[in-house]
Amino acid sequence: MCFKLHFQWQPLCPAQCRAAHTTLRLLIGPAPTRPLGHTFGKSIPCRNAPKSFAAPSEHVAPPAKPTEGTPTPKDRSVSNKVQHPPPSPSGVDIVEDTIRYSFPLPRTLRCPAANCSHSFSTKKWYTTNTSLKRHLTSYHRRPNLFVQFWCSACGKVIHQPAKHKCLQGASLVIDSKAEQWACHECDFSATTKTVLDNHSKSHKRAAVAAVMPKLAIPSSTASKNKKRKSRLDPISTGDPGGAQLAPPAVPQAQNVVVQIEDDAVAGGRADVAVPTVLDCYNEALDTLLEVDEIGNKLAHFENLVDGVIEAVQGHFNLVRPQKIQDQASRKPRGLDLQYPQSTQRSYRWNRRKCIRQITQANSMRCPLPRDDIASHFQKIWENPNSHDKTISQDPPVRPPIVESLSREFVVECLKSCENSAPGPDLIAYKHWREVDPGCVILTKIFNVCLKLSDVPKRWKCSNTILIQKCDEPLSLSDWRPISLSDTAYKLLSKCLARKLSDWCEVNEALSPAQKGFSPFDGVIEHNYLLSEHLETARRDKCERFVAWLDITNAFGSIPHSIILEALQRNGVDQDFSHLVQNIYTNAETRVLTEEGPTAPIPLMCGVKQGCPLSGILFNLAIDVVLQEIQ
Repeated sequence: MCFKLHFQWQPLCPAQCRAAHTTLRLLIGPAPTRPLGHTFGKSIPCRNAPKSFAAPSEHVAPPAKPTEGTPTPKDRSVSNKVQHPPPSPSGVDIVEDTIRYSFPLPRTLRCPAANCSHSFSTKKWYTTNTSLKRHLTSYHRRPNLFVQFWCSACGKVIHQPAKHKCLQGASLVIDSKAEQWACHECDFSATTKTVLDNHSKSHKRAAVAAVMPKLAIPSSTASKNKKRKSRLDPISTGDPGGAQLAPPAVPQAQNVVVQIEDDAVAGGRADVAVPTVLDCYNEALDTLLEVDEIGNKLAHFENLVDGVIEAVQGHFNLVRPQKIQDQASRKPRGLDLQYPQSTQRSYRWNRRKCIRQITQANSMRCPLPRDDIASHFQKIWENPNSHDKTISQDPPVRPPIVESLSREFVVECLKSCENSAPGPDLIAYKHWREVDPGCVILTKIFNVCLKLSDVPKRWKCSNTILIQKCDEPLSLSDWRPISLSDTAYKLLSKCLARKLSDWCEVNEALSPAQKGFSPFDGVIEHNYLLSEHLETARRDKCERFVAWLDITNAFGSIPHSIILEALQRNGVDQDFSHLVQNIYTNAETRVLTEEGPTAPIPLMCGVKQGCPLSGILFNLAIDVVLQEIQ
């Protein structure tokens, strides 16, 4: 019977050592002639040997003194192994399971495996060693190789190359010029022929490019505009008074040399401000804000607003197109997806409208007769629902919502407005950003509205478009009315809505269950609560109830008196309440149909869908219902 034992060093506990010694004694048989723990005349006990295997205490004669030519004990242990010659001059080779390095190493090491052309070159020799061992493991299936270091000067095996006496003070890696491929045209040298060939091709391409005529690439429109802007920026920006005066023109018939004697003339300043379209209205608006002894302020204010609107319309040449009576000659509405440029232009102008036209390609205006549409909405908006006035406790005393609007706040609101369909005045947000970028005129107009607690009459008129709710609308209830007001009014309502929302949040005027028209996504929270409610029923196998309440035409049917009562009940100041009341007093709208707009329809109830202020007003109106339920 033959046993083949594999030994591997691993620290063992005393119990494991005793078991191992017992197993070896049974397998090997009697102990060897040399006592256990005896090595070359010196008794060394085994560290983990059990007591039964202790070395014998009898005296052992010391070994004879080695004569000349006899290997010493240290050499005797080495002489039992097969002696191999030092590594090759290439710097690395493999002998059995050992990879050997000869220091100093060349900069580039080639793979010692047969028929392998891989080479490795790194800054540090130990990183090259890592790359070489990884290559041998992956490509040649030679893992777990032992590493042995040799000194090429003394031909001995070394343990730490950096501390070896032959290599101290010298570099462990030397550059071998013989192994590099040098370029004949420049000083470049490569480690492989492939790199040299690629480098030579770059010389050929450069030579061909030098012979070929240069291509005249025309400048793009963007680069032309950029150059033009760079030339105009120094003279179009900054203080107008700092502009340099040009010297007088020299007549062509006479060679007159103009000499400037006075430096003050050369550096003269022209303190002339660049007028804008709306500068002429600054003084009049300041008078309305500062002077209280003016009779009939609202009439003067409406005339000023009309003048501002006409000035902006004339500056941008905004004219409503003439009506086309022939239905066959009308251009089809919608977006033509066959022309990408028009689609991109539409997306830059109004993203929501562009997406709606792409996703709802068959969207159209309501095909019902204009008279039917007018009579339908007259029944809804002209007949306010009667209700009993609720008697509540004294409203809480709270600070006013807004006293005046700052110019920075209006600019921030204008920047956040997306381009949408304009109102009856045809002015979009883009026009206001261009004609009044600092919102100087708009801020003064809004502050006059806050001072008078009223808005101009033209802002109370709007257009209403009908957007279909489903793919195949059957009745007018399947169409959603969206109000298109003047952008100046919508910007004012956006500022008021943000102020009112912040006021409600600070004073905790709304129920925490109110998630609509808030800056946060409350739908996710409600969906989570509903899913947990249903999951509890499934997990506990019990009954849970969910009630859905859908109010038909909620926005368009709420009476204005309920909105005013909600404002008073929550402690809103009188100035803001009067402003909201005057916004809806004598308000009217026209519904746009295929046959043209309807006659003006008074808005006696409901809030306007599309107005930024409508959402928070609706939340305040229905908050009393939520509080009663809770």
